[in-house]
Amino acid sequence: MATRKTEDQFWILVNYGYGDGYEHEVTEFTHKEAKLRKAEYVIEGYFDVKIQKKRVKIEKFTAVFPFIPSMGSVSPTVVRDVYGETMKEQALWYLNSMRDHDGLDRLETLPRGVKFEPITN
Repeated sequence: MATRKTEDQFWILVNYGYGDGYEHEVTEFTHKEAKLRKAEYVIEGYFDVKIQKKRVKIEKFTAVFPFIPSMGSVSPTVVRDVYGETMKEQALWYLNSMRDHDGLDRLETLPRGVKFEPITN
């Protein structure tokens, strides 16, 4: 099965009529959400609103963890910035799931020294 190299984004563009043309206001990740957001702008009185579909490259990173005294060495994991969850949040979730398995307390933040290295294909 092929993995996607791009993701769809729907940009809401508004022309405020000051001669500057369209300005990017917000990004949505489904066409349905974009249509709802466009309707909100129209209801607020902005009539010159349009949706523009963009294809954006998905960038992946390897989260490399430092030696953690209570856990020892931790295997690197692949993370990426996605809608609603940053790569730091994904790395923290991965680390906490390993700590849960070992019976250790969960961490609120990533330990110092975590590095995110880009993966090039």
